[in-house]
Amino acid sequence: MNNLSFYPSFWCFAPLFLFGTLFSFSQCAPDFGAASHFALFTSAGAVSNVATSSVQGDIGTDAGAITGFDYPTVFNGTFHTADTQTSAAAADLLSAYTLLAAFAPTNSLHTPVFGNGESLMPGVYFIGGAASVANTLTLDGGGNPEAIFIFSIGGALTTGAGATVVVTNGTLLSNVFWIVDGAIALAAGSTMCGTLISNNSTVSVGDQCSIQGRLYSTAGAISIYGSSVSNIDVDSKAIGGSISPDQNISCIYDLLDLTVAGSSGSVVKWQKANDYAFSVPIDIANTSTTLSSTSLGDLTETTYFRAVIQKIGCDTTLAYSVPSTQTFLATSWNGMSWDNGLPSELKAVIIPHDYTSTGSVTALCVMVQDGAHVLLSAGDTLTVVNSLTVDAGSFFTVSDQANLIQISDRANGGVISVQKDTALLKRLDYVFWSSPVAGQLLLPYSPLTLPDRFYNYNSATNFYDPIFTPATTYFEASQPVLIRMPNNHPTLPTVWHGTFTGVPNNGLQSIAVTNGTYTGLGNPYPSGINTNAFIAANGITEALYFWRKTNNQYNTSYAVYTTAGGTSNIQGDPLHLAPGSILSIGQGFIAKTTTSTILFTNAMRTAAVAVPLLKSDMDASRLWLDLSSLDGYFSQILIAYMPNATLGVDAAIEGRFFNDSSTALTSIVGNELFTIQGRPLPFTTDDIVPLSFQCDMSNTFTIALPYSDGLFAAGQEVYLLDNTNGVLTNLSQSNYTFTSLAGVFNTRFELRYQVPLSSPEVEEVAPIVICNQGSNFLIQSRKELITALKVFDVTGQLLVEKENISNLEYLLTLDSKDNVYLIQVTTSPQHRYTLKAIH
Repeated sequence: MNNLSFYPSFWCFAPLFLFGTLFSFSQCAPDFGAASHFALFTSAGAVSNVATSSVQGDIGTDAGAITGFDYPTVFNGTFHTADTQTSAAAADLLSAYTLLAAFAPTNSLHTPVFGNGESLMPGVYFIGGAASVANTLTLDGGGNPEAIFIFSIGGALTTGAGATVVVTNGTLLSNVFWIVDGAIALAAGSTMCGTLISNNSTVSVGDQCSIQGRLYSTAGAISIYGSSVSNIDVDSKAIGGSISPDQNISCIYDLLDLTVAGSSGSVVKWQKANDYAFSVPIDIANTSTTLSSTSLGDLTETTYFRAVIQKIGCDTTLAYSVPSTQTFLATSWNGMSWDNGLPSELKAVIIPHDYTSTGSVTALCVMVQDGAHVLLSAGDTLTVVNSLTVDAGSFFTVSDQANLIQISDRANGGVISVQKDTALLKRLDYVFWSSPVAGQLLLPYSPLTLPDRFYNYNSATNFYDPIFTPATTYFEASQPVLIRMPNNHPTLPTVWHGTFTGVPNNGLQSIAVTNGTYTGLGNPYPSGINTNAFIAANGITEALYFWRKTNNQYNTSYAVYTTAGGTSNIQGDPLHLAPGSILSIGQGFIAKTTTSTILFTNAMRTAAVAVPLLKSDMDASRLWLDLSSLDGYFSQILIAYMPNATLGVDAAIEGRFFNDSSTALTSIVGNELFTIQGRPLPFTTDDIVPLSFQCDMSNTFTIALPYSDGLFAAGQEVYLLDNTNGVLTNLSQSNYTFTSLAGVFNTRFELRYQVPLSSPEVEEVAPIVICNQGSNFLIQSRKELITALKVFDVTGQLLVEKENISNLEYLLTLDSKDNVYLIQVTTSPQHRYTLKAIH
């Protein structure tokens, strides 16, 4: 405690005018020492509360009890009863009171009643006996923050109900003192400012009073009733307060602002250090009570922050806030192992040495440093909560069939490489690419592709427009580009290895589109996307179409996907090109939009790298039908019995025929053709599915059932009825081969699930098909070799006999026309079939 003696040198006078005339008074306030932090304190006596009150600051007595401050009373401080702090506080309080009481008055002529609307200038106001405050009293500091008001009362001090003391024009609460040689009694609703000290008597506070200051007694009880007492901004010394929040930090340093609270004085600067004791503090030039997150700097280890608080006066003081801890929990790869345990979503991962993943890893953030080479192996997933930063000279590679997933929408730093392998493709094949990184030029991605073989999909025309400057044109996020294979690519089906290089895309990707148009889109991330999540989030109601043309003029260019499943455009799908529920890295596609904005989000991203074609994650039963010919025609349809499907057109379930192939097998819903059709549950065997068939020239085709799941894989038979010749084929056991002229046939075929009562000719073992081709009959066996045949007219006369055929097909020519024939076909081993034919 500073002991101030009363000498003229401590007075700071401007011109002084006595006898009530205007004057300026300035004097240094005494130090209350150990008593400073108490809001309520008595050297001897009880401290009590009744009703709901609020106290900011400590409460203490050096001899007595403290009662009544339990909930719901709000108390922010510490209780002290007869301890070392109360003993020191009692001594310091008496010293401060003695010093204040010894100040010579500057005004001894004021009446005992203060207030009633008056405004007082700084000074020492002396009243020889009791005094009171009524109505409103204003204490005007005259713009001088060192101005002091001392009210020295020789008797008791009382206030009238609702009496209010107001400080203005620079007056500090720490420089207002009421020195009362008697009891202090504040009536209900009173508002008092400053430090009130009763000498050897009691302090009582009525209901709903507000004291912006402190209540002290050198010897007497203190009682409050449903009132508010706060010692904030009253103490003459600087108070550091505390900093919040404490928080975990990540590589992106996207921290919350820090704020100091509970301080007294002005912030002169902030400091940070690597240890709680601030052995080597680093100054931060900031005088605000808030330190913005952008001022925290680059943090790579646990760091502590504090505010430096200063209070200016005769005894200028400094205080430090309780520090805030910014915890940097990290593990570093030392070349052999992790130095702080395995990575986790709570740890920053630092990789300063070469590292190859041997499994999937999750990290709070990742920093690749010091020229390290990091390889994310095929089948592994790196999940990063925040950001990935790759320093210049360091390398990060995502292998084909690996995934880099991020949870938060954080900006990444540095360049990575993402490897992507195609399916088995030929020299003139195309791929609809979408880049997972920013900053990748088109031609450098596929430098041996001819420069005039890069295309954008034009939504307005539904054609592909050439990109004339691929050497200087970048991939745009979520915008696919159709690129032909490099000009030196083999003519035989061969994998091509592509590598995207740039900053990995992350977070929300928003693409403006034209509502109601087919639009080229693409996976923008270095990870897979859940296709169904994308469809749901964007309100897609039509199918997604995937460019899968493999240099084959006969087939549709697109594989098709809806929430019912996917269809391929490759016979038997040997390349596994049927789209599934995962949009792979680099995958472009076409979708019909239903809004003006398409969104990709991190929530859609998935660690799955491949989902088998036949895997169904819903309560569905599906079957795929292939149409093919020996000379290369192929199309595939999907029929799915699934939840939410109806016999009509269902959003996101039915997939329309894109109609870019003149030969196709489709299903019919209403008057429209579909590649994918959903049908309702529960499944019934009397359901009939009408099919459409079209071809551009006479040919022989085969319809097969290559895949099925659900109840169809469990034994439910699938029949194909050819209404042209009445042949019913069990596709679950054998394929159906037929010959057709060019045309569109919307009533020829239908799917059935039981044998119709009116169709006794169910051929399930070595069935024979006879097709009329002008003046000829094409006779085909689906299983057994045809060895001989006989042709009879309706009278039973033998017209033609052929032996030693030994073939699956036989072309029979008859001279007469407009007749009905019975054709008897013998197959090996000695099966015989008789069929009716009309010429």
